Amino acid sequence: MRKLLKVFVKKDYISLFWACSAGSFGDNMLRTAFAAFIAFNLNSLGYRQYTFYIAAALMCYMLPFFIFSGLSGQVSDKFSKAKVIRTVKFTEILSALLAAFGFYIKSPAFLLGVIFILGMQGAFLTPVKYAVIPQIVRREQLVYANSIIEAGRYLSILAGTLLGLLFAKSPSLGLNVACPTMIAVSFAGFGASLFMTAKEGSKTDLQLDVNIFKSLYKTAKLCFKDKNIFLCMLAIGWFWVLGAIFIMQLPDLSKSILHADDK
Repeated sequence: MRKLLKVFVKKDYISLFWACSAGSFGDNMLRTAFAAFIAFNLNSLGYRQYTFYIAAALMCYMLPFFIFSGLSGQVSDKFSKAKVIRTVKFTEILSALLAAFGFYIKSPAFLLGVIFILGMQGAFLTPVKYAVIPQIVRREQLVYANSIIEAGRYLSILAGTLLGLLFAKSPSLGLNVACPTMIAVSFAGFGASLFMTAKEGSKTDLQLDVNIFKSLYKTAKLCFKDKNIFLCMLAIGWFWVLGAIFIMQLPDLSKSILHADDK
């Protein structure tokens, strides 16, 4: 416990922790709210339309992690990590406002666009998040630092999922409670990022591959060279894909299989 506290009292680490937790909360709140909104509030949609939107939401969120993974890693290496984090957190405020507007106008297509933007933000935040931790804590503290970050992420996922389910209860309850909370948390995440001190990039002279497919190819080629890295990548990817599919299908399973209603 003392070792954990020694990590958590560092100002830069606390800022990173709350900034990342706020992002995880917003991502899962929006995706769960989208699934609940489609399942319980758009009765005009048929089952095929509903399954299409759920599949599209999963694709819109996961695709940016794949296509921008190479470029995001280069951005993390080249630029100040604190500036990259602040930029991502600022765009999360805009995403939260757009999401609230999408729920207000009841547009699934508009919300799919917002989910894609959230996926882009996550794609650029993930590498810089893990790259900056070794610059904040000592080598022997890395395990504790990563464990606290992950614990915060899972708690944020749980909180965001529960709040997003308010849209299953009532659209007005979702708009009046869930959306303002998501916006407030996005502001809090950006505010936390402002307390991070500048952490310069490790390769400031690196030339960015603006061709995302070229940068993706280079990253994949590098991963395939090391069997252990490749297997770890597959295992982690499978874990998150399976979790995302289950969470987004839960509202439909509750309604169609368990015959649950908004009560």
